[in-house]
Amino acid sequence: MMIYANGRGVHKNIPYAMHLACLSSWAPAEETERLEDLRARQYKPSTRPFDFCDGATSGYVGGICSSHHARLQDVELDRSIIDFQKKLSPNAQKSFQNVLEKQKKWTKKTSENEVDLTGTDRASETIEAEENQKKNFVALLIRLQRSDFPKYTQKDIIKSNAIMKISLAKLKKEGVIPNSTIEWNGISETQKTWERYRDAWGDFAEKVYPAWGKQGAEAWISMERAKMLESMAH
Repeated sequence: MMIYANGRGVHKNIPYAMHLACLSSWAPAEETERLEDLRARQYKPSTRPFDFCDGATSGYVGGICSSHHARLQDVELDRSIIDFQKKLSPNAQKSFQNVLEKQKKWTKKTSENEVDLTGTDRASETIEAEENQKKNFVALLIRLQRSDFPKYTQKDIIKSNAIMKISLAKLKKEGVIPNSTIEWNGISETQKTWERYRDAWGDFAEKVYPAWGKQGAEAWISMERAKMLESMAH
């Protein structure tokens, strides 16, 4: 539908795009909105590309669209990660690969276990959680390339650990976050994955960014996690 509506690699064919809209819209409101949009483009071309996801009204289609947009965004994010890794020495690349692997596992766990799945838009919520973690990861890499190290110390590690301890104890006692699908067992499992991610960052920073060091890296990662747990606990 988007290919023919926008003429991407083919001759633009609005009537055929309208035909596809009738075949592939899951809700009446979606079909109506898309047909109206396409019909308007027949008579007055728009500078805004036609997007199937603009007319999404159901949670099901919302999940499909979130996944589609995430794939497009991942191209840019992955390019940033690859560019960062290429500039490292062979030994540093090996250490960074460990960070990358732990980051992927941690991101997967937090999106699986720490996102409320009660709503119809749960697929979108899960994908958005993964994308936000990946964006934060890339944002940190960009800062490191500028030698703009997050300024945290041992005091911050102690503070963040205290916040996490209090939050985890509260979450364990409650067993489940009220009116959500988030349970203690999932949070506990995710926390263990996060600890391995934090340790990987500490080892990498100690070898590659001595001016930041193991302490600085672990403090930064810990502060971010403390905020997440504190938010869930309240």
